[in-house]
Amino acid sequence: MLHIFRLGPVSSSAGAPAYTYVGLVEGGAPRLHEAPTDAAGLEAVRAEALGQPIACEPALAEAGRALGIEAVPLPPAVLKTRAILAYELASGVQHGASKPDAIAALLEGAAAFWKAKSWEVVAPEERLRVAFLEGHAEVDGELSVVGGDGTRLPGVALCDARGALEELARLTGEARAAAALRLANLTIDLEREPGWAAEVIEEGYGLARVPVVGRTRGGAAAPIVTQDLLVAGALLEAIAAWSGIEEEGAVAEGSAEAGGMRVVARVRESERPPAPPAEGLTRVGAEDPSAALPSSFDSGPAARGVRSGGSGRADLEPAGPTTAASPFDSAPVAEPVRVTPSASSRGPSTAAPARPSGGAGRAGSDGWLTRALRALRGERARPGAPAPHAARPARPASKPPARPAPAVTEATEQTDVHPFAPFARALRIDVPAEPAAADEAALAELAARVLEAAQGTAGELVSFPAVALEIVERTHDAKADARSVAGFIARDPALAAEVVSVANSAAFRGVSEIESVHEAVARLGLAEVGRVASAVAARKLLDVPGGAGSAHLGSRFFLRAVAVATAAAGAALRQRGARSDHVWLGGLLHDVGKPLTVRVLARLATAPGAHLTPVALTHRVIDRVHVEVGEAALRRWALPAYLLELCARHHDAAVPAEAVDLHLVRLTSALASLADPEVAARAAREIVQSAGALGVGAPFVRALAVDVEAAEVRMQALVR
Repeated sequence: MLHIFRLGPVSSSAGAPAYTYVGLVEGGAPRLHEAPTDAAGLEAVRAEALGQPIACEPALAEAGRALGIEAVPLPPAVLKTRAILAYELASGVQHGASKPDAIAALLEGAAAFWKAKSWEVVAPEERLRVAFLEGHAEVDGELSVVGGDGTRLPGVALCDARGALEELARLTGEARAAAALRLANLTIDLEREPGWAAEVIEEGYGLARVPVVGRTRGGAAAPIVTQDLLVAGALLEAIAAWSGIEEEGAVAEGSAEAGGMRVVARVRESERPPAPPAEGLTRVGAEDPSAALPSSFDSGPAARGVRSGGSGRADLEPAGPTTAASPFDSAPVAEPVRVTPSASSRGPSTAAPARPSGGAGRAGSDGWLTRALRALRGERARPGAPAPHAARPARPASKPPARPAPAVTEATEQTDVHPFAPFARALRIDVPAEPAAADEAALAELAARVLEAAQGTAGELVSFPAVALEIVERTHDAKADARSVAGFIARDPALAAEVVSVANSAAFRGVSEIESVHEAVARLGLAEVGRVASAVAARKLLDVPGGAGSAHLGSRFFLRAVAVATAAAGAALRQRGARSDHVWLGGLLHDVGKPLTVRVLARLATAPGAHLTPVALTHRVIDRVHVEVGEAALRRWALPAYLLELCARHHDAAVPAEAVDLHLVRLTSALASLADPEVAARAAREIVQSAGALGVGAPFVRALAVDVEAAEVRMQALVR
């Protein structure tokens, strides 16, 4: 059976996306064709079928029906190949003899790392050692697991060059963590751009991210080769296994192989600075592969705590005594281990359960990320909990919810039949209950006063920065180039300085500091610079002056708007009929009525004879009138009709299914509102309605919720 599926969009011409259509027989070579429509793509693949039976994926059912091609679900083997091809198209890794197997190894390791949520367990400043074996070659290094502190995407930074290790040896704590990022020779980030590739990879490997591997050699960026992909896959697998071990001194192993090459990585906590190796991989002269093992891979006490990354390709057994020294231990080795091949096939890596230990276990009932978030929020740690930078706490039994869970319905059994129940289970929350009744008379009276005041002071509230709209239009123009966009932004010195500052922040920082908008475009790309610049330009719309109980609301409104815009625009890339530029601006401005309403309330609070308004009533009136206030403002600013519709209708009870952009913004905004008990029930209804209109299910919504949270953390750089 020849299975046909679609990947992309992979390119754009005059605003019309093009897609890659693939015909694949299980075990055969893929046949790729680029086409602007499903019908054209199916026709191109069918022309090469040579009489073979043909089926298309369900997403192509409508076009397939017109051509007499049956739509059937893709088998697991095809899903995995589809994910590998998506990674190649998204990352630019060229298809080669050993690359597909190497990409598969990377995706499996990244899926294990993602499932174990290692960045929530391992603090960036923890000193971790890693030893690699690739054939007869060995390399030692130090690594840092990043992402739990919110300054970067989840991932790993590996230092394996002499100069980097020498500098790390002199540092400890947070200074070492910062240096590890700056000096990293190999980096692995779990991103989600583009969204269509992330969705395909999740279906094939259970990984809701696109792993991005970067390698530097001699201080300069180097192309990614098969060995780098294997090193990254083995390393991620080993870290995933190690983060599930609570035994002190234990070692975890991961491995990856492709094209006749096999890489093994072993990770453990290091108590002393390592002896720096030669630059990069150092070849050793052992004739027998097993001869290289005792010097770098075996350890005495650590051997009894070894965990495999779950690949099933290596069994660890005690061997005869030896006195060979290990870079993991300062004492001679008493009981080394022997690595023997296993007949079982490779499978996704999972963290091994902790083995009872006679030594002291890892203290702490809270995960590292939980304590860090509490510190950021100003909350007190539970009595007895360790400090945020304790050595390494035990991993929590389950991930704490990133947002407060809304109130639950009175009858638990009702949630099983509630339309929102599948999404609630995916998001790990309860079905929200309807809020308590408000004092309707007081609410209506205050709402009327706010609307009247907003109309009377319409011209004094705030003006719309037209440059924000023009930046987005320029960056999404098919004829746009980096030089023209950077030149346009540079015309406004204040805006240019903000863009450069953000590009140099922890959220975007690269190897070196940039000094111009042109360099920012080169580092971040046109689309990202467009988002940053338009967000910075539009910030004054969402900033709220202090006083009248409105402190910090400006930053909160702004960060929420940018997070919704970022996540929704990413989802638009994989949703047919969506315009990511429209969705970005719509997400940024759909709730602009809220900060404008706060400004009006602040004026009313300072008027003669004004009374203090209860906080609960203030929040409810903002929610009640923000759509009207925002719609009126957008009309005054004469913004495009699509923005007006997104602002005016994102809370409508019924939205046409064809309004794809509106549904994407509505769905993403509702996910960001689930933490507010006053509007959580309405948000749940909007999620159900918009997900149904878009034809997406709970996995899509779960991934989108993760995107919103990640964007909120990453965009902190915009308010510093």
